[in-house]
Amino acid sequence: MLVLQNYNKMKSIKLFSSRAYGLILSALTIILSTSIVFANAPQSITDSGNSSQTIIELDHKATSGKTLLIELAGSEDEHFHGGELVIKSDGEEDRTLIARNIMSADLSDDGLLIAAWNSDNQIKLFNSTGKEMRRIGVHGASPIISPNKNYIAYNKLANTGSDLHELSETSPHGIAVYNLVTDKEDIVTTSSDDFQPVAFSDDMTKLYFNSTRPYPTTKNGYSNGVASLWMVDLTTKKVTRLTNTNEELVMRGVMVPTLDVRALWSSDNKTAISSTDSESGIWRFDFNDKGMLVNARKIASGTSPRWSNLDNKIKISTEIDGQVISQELSVQ
Repeated sequence: MLVLQNYNKMKSIKLFSSRAYGLILSALTIILSTSIVFANAPQSITDSGNSSQTIIELDHKATSGKTLLIELAGSEDEHFHGGELVIKSDGEEDRTLIARNIMSADLSDDGLLIAAWNSDNQIKLFNSTGKEMRRIGVHGASPIISPNKNYIAYNKLANTGSDLHELSETSPHGIAVYNLVTDKEDIVTTSSDDFQPVAFSDDMTKLYFNSTRPYPTTKNGYSNGVASLWMVDLTTKKVTRLTNTNEELVMRGVMVPTLDVRALWSSDNKTAISSTDSESGIWRFDFNDKGMLVNARKIASGTSPRWSNLDNKIKISTEIDGQVISQELSVQ
């Protein structure tokens, strides 16, 4: 079984002209060698050895021992309609089919709820046995589940339209949060440059998301947006840029990668270990009690981090002399 490196087109050095481009990249499949990789999904990819099937790990929760997988089969054209979403427990081979034609999905920390984005650009909520519980909003993409399981955050798409490009370009909104208790949708950002919610703060008052919102134009005329981590206060709707805040440094190429939606979070939800691609490496993001980012630094080269000892050690994939190997390192 071959483990390949994570591949993510939404790295911070990439400049985007619109959220539609970012969302389309997260939905498209890219051919790497003999394997298929979703551009914005997997932490690790396993090649089953069968050329007609590729298995992608979307999410793994160390606390529950559950893993979400997408199984892609058939021709390349079929992959643009998603794959079969399955869930399995650590140490077991049996898998439970959750849904078909899925582009991306998120698993709750306890492994009991699944929010899935399908090829019709609908978000649906399932339990771990595959029972559909409800539809979330009208159209949306890239959902995440809050730690308390009361909210789903996602890219808000237009209520009317057909394909992803049309829904993205015609939507006046950025990111929405759906309250599972009240069944109400709250639009929390209204910029078309916002393309990926990644996590809720520990106190549930803030939402972190990636965005390519532009900088104010400097005297040098540099006004392009760089994919960075942002935060929105869910009460006041105030947005704050958390990374790449110094435009002059960005112009010189000194940048922090985006926070990956599949980042590993510590048990207190104050530290995230993230890898967007092998070029950027493994990064650590630290947040304070108020949910503000206090530190972001590269801790290793490699990709595909996974807890080997929660809060203490991770395993990562690195390539040495053309061979992908697994290494363990401390994050203390």
